[in-house]
Amino acid sequence: MARKMKEADLAEVMAIENRCFSVPWSEHIFREILDAKEYICLVEEAAGRIVGYAVLLLIGEEGDIANIAVHPE
Repeated sequence: MARKMKEADLAEVMAIENRCFSVPWSEHIFREILDAKEYICLVEEAAGRIVGYAVLLLIGEEGDIANIAVHPE
């Protein structure tokens, strides 16, 4: 079950981000959007580790997937 991303998750999120993308988002970007009202940041865990995450952008009645990744293993 997905849960809300926390600042404490950022090291694991960044490891996945850097592994999955040739032009990854910076940790600074993740920190800025964690508490922004128009973003929903979620993580998925398995065996106590973060295995994926999603960042959703909500504006009015519309939404977009801003970023999504799953650990390649």
